[in-house]
Amino acid sequence: MNNEKKITTKKSPKDEQIKDMLVDEKTMPANNKESQASLMISLAMDRAYFFHTHDGEPYACYIVEERLETAQIKDKSFQSWLNYIYYKETGKPISPSSLQNASRIFQAEAEYKGTEEQVYIRYANHGGNIYIDLANKRWEQIEITKGQGWKIIAASESPVKFRRVKGMAPLSIPSKKASFTPLKTFFHFEEEDYILTIAWLIGSMNPKGPFPVMALSGEQGTAKSTTSRILKDIIDPSTTPLISLPRNERDLAIAADGTWSLLFDNISKLSGNMSDALCRISTGGGFRTRALYSNNDEIFFNSTRPIIINGISDFIIRQDLADRSIIINLPFIPENRRMPERKLWSIWENVKPLVLGALCNTLSTTLLNIDNQNNNSSYSRMADFECFVEAAESVLPWKKSSFRKAYRENKSKIIDITFDSDDVAGAVLKMIEQTHSHEFTGSPTELLKTLDTHIDDKTQKLKEWPKKPNILSNRLKRCAPFLRAKGILLERGKSGQRYIKIYKTDDIVQSIHKSRSKK
Repeated sequence: MNNEKKITTKKSPKDEQIKDMLVDEKTMPANNKESQASLMISLAMDRAYFFHTHDGEPYACYIVEERLETAQIKDKSFQSWLNYIYYKETGKPISPSSLQNASRIFQAEAEYKGTEEQVYIRYANHGGNIYIDLANKRWEQIEITKGQGWKIIAASESPVKFRRVKGMAPLSIPSKKASFTPLKTFFHFEEEDYILTIAWLIGSMNPKGPFPVMALSGEQGTAKSTTSRILKDIIDPSTTPLISLPRNERDLAIAADGTWSLLFDNISKLSGNMSDALCRISTGGGFRTRALYSNNDEIFFNSTRPIIINGISDFIIRQDLADRSIIINLPFIPENRRMPERKLWSIWENVKPLVLGALCNTLSTTLLNIDNQNNNSSYSRMADFECFVEAAESVLPWKKSSFRKAYRENKSKIIDITFDSDDVAGAVLKMIEQTHSHEFTGSPTELLKTLDTHIDDKTQKLKEWPKKPNILSNRLKRCAPFLRAKGILLERGKSGQRYIKIYKTDDIVQSIHKSRSKK
């Protein structure tokens, strides 16, 4: 006789309901799967519409608690919303296969019947206005109009659509009590650097770009990381603001595609390839790569983004990147002027809306004046950035033309920094100054031999020193703009004539002769 007692438990109505909901897909009748997908399609079509971007990416715009949200059909947020509306309607979860079948229909609807629309990250330009995604739960935006100021609007009122990406944090609501003054409390800058910092912030809120790279350098204890975080927090808050520099261009392109601004912390050295990649992100340039696990499919990236980088040493030494940069050397902060980070960020949260309000007011003025700018002045490579800032100078806290003066002086300092770190440029300058005629004409091979006589053995043995004429020619092309700034011009032979002519302009030559005669 079996004396074992059979243990039984009383099932609650809730247990029975859960059992009914957890139906095994494998045993589900085919017509039930089909009806689930059909009902899902019907529910979503009543609450969403579908479209595609220029690149063919399928998107959905859907209603969530009376607000309008936008996401790719494959995104977790949209898939979660589909699960939610189905459960709300039926009291049961939809099977994964039915959800997948319905999603395929939504994708086809977006690709073949949907309109082509553009989707933005954080900043957009439309109809002459600027729109900024606050990235808050209400999906609100800032609308900035020409000379009419700004206002907060719902996504349903906006002509543009924004996508949300992982790591985005909400912007503060701008304050009508606008002021740039709090920045002076947090940034211990010289007046010129203060002007350039505000100018960079204004330029970084221009949806069209281009964007100068903000490079902060200084010894330990100069608040490089904190200053960088504050700058990013104003224009593009993030849950992880400080990141390391990516290892390669592909990772950099992916990072740029998923955020509005990039902040790379504690840089010690930039390779030539990475410098070139940062140039493309700063002023615009595409990147294409093969898709993972695919032999034929390619992925295209084309993002222009504001960039902040910081480090102790002079890490920008390539002329192309230097010509696109604003370099600020941060002063040391004495102990009696420091405060705990907790207190600093608490104060910053209170004053940040004032700064954002001032920036929004400035952008409104820029939009009003940008088309009436006097374009007869000389501009640098970052001409669009200069015009954008100068269009608002009438409402900025400095005298007219102060920005241009500060920007030109900064670029002059940058030339000196990069010139000192470029052995080829330094050797060319030394050669021209020590040559009686102050010029050289010859083949690349002859030039390389001549330059070798103007450098020491240590420099010749450096890996960076060109060992072949063609490499020397490429290096000369890179440093030509900065040599020109020093009054040294380069000419190359045409129609197959392989010669290089290097000479000083007449005014520079005359100044050299005067200095020699005085001696």
